[in-house]
Amino acid sequence: MRIKQRRSVVPVVASISLLATLLVGAGGAARAAGSSTTAKFSWGTFTLNARIAAKVAAHQPINAIVSFQALGVPFAVPEMNAGMLRAATALKAKYGVAFTTKVVGPVNTDPNAQISQIKTLISSGQVDCLAIEPVTPDAFADIFNTAFQAGVPVFSVNTDAPKAHRFTYYGIDEVAGGKVVGKYTTSWLAQHKITPTGAAIFTGDTTAPWAQGRMTGWLNVIKATYPNLKIYGTPTSAPSDNYQGTVTYSKVKSLLTGHPNVNLIFHTDWGIQYMPQAISDLQRKGKTLAIGYNVDDAILNEVQSGAILGTLDQRYDNQAEGFVQGCGNFLFAKKLPSYPVSYVNPFMVTQANVAAYRTLFHKMIKG
Repeated sequence: MRIKQRRSVVPVVASISLLATLLVGAGGAARAAGSSTTAKFSWGTFTLNARIAAKVAAHQPINAIVSFQALGVPFAVPEMNAGMLRAATALKAKYGVAFTTKVVGPVNTDPNAQISQIKTLISSGQVDCLAIEPVTPDAFADIFNTAFQAGVPVFSVNTDAPKAHRFTYYGIDEVAGGKVVGKYTTSWLAQHKITPTGAAIFTGDTTAPWAQGRMTGWLNVIKATYPNLKIYGTPTSAPSDNYQGTVTYSKVKSLLTGHPNVNLIFHTDWGIQYMPQAISDLQRKGKTLAIGYNVDDAILNEVQSGAILGTLDQRYDNQAEGFVQGCGNFLFAKKLPSYPVSYVNPFMVTQANVAAYRTLFHKMIKG
């Protein structure tokens, strides 16, 4: 969204019977009522839409849809499709029911367009199970509630809206993910006997809780290892590129020009792939080190060449797979996923494992 030793990449999808009580922390409780069509949460009772209940009773195909923030995000959609297909295949074998799966959303990040599309899916009865990637948690709270009130099982995927009315969140623990990158960073530096003289952090959206969590996790490890290191930017003030590569390049180049002491930079998302070019154009290749998040062929190429130390794969496939599994288990086995979160383990891609990882990655995106 994960260190050199490969961690499990199986979604954490603990289940409970709808007839049992699921106790959670101070945030409230989620438990099932004595019916396959209802479930009780701290904010109210969910009642499955009659249309969906009829499809379940007749074992008709179930439409499971992920609403993603931007279909133009490199390779995210095919990765999610791969995970959803795995889940659909398993559910077909388990329950004898077909699951039709797909990812929808605007081409580029547009919260209003995304929310409008979700409303149409709900009102037209096109969706039987819904997962939403909320770009900004507060702005999406109402649309989660719309789905909940309409009787559509709704989950959050990849980014969370903790206060929203949803069954669970399938994604990584953002702070923990940042720490995984931080631990790999400090391990690599120690192994190569390099001491950072200055560090800087960058992001696609400074206001996003997920981005702040990643930066917080990374900084916690870096500061603990190098307590006197000068760091430019904080989790709430880091330069934001609004997911535009040209802006990433410009801001990285500007900061490095103004602060020649910086020899370590971190990015929370896709902007990582534009950092090596800025470093190279300043003739600081091999002197300023970059590390960050996400995978596509360009980023994997930079990792393999050593221009990027490593990158954390959020495992979109396992997140989407967890959602479809959670949907199917609720509808056909009277089980709820773990609440309030069902964390998925990320994976740290490094120069040592990038070749093997690329094989897995291409298998996923090619279907």
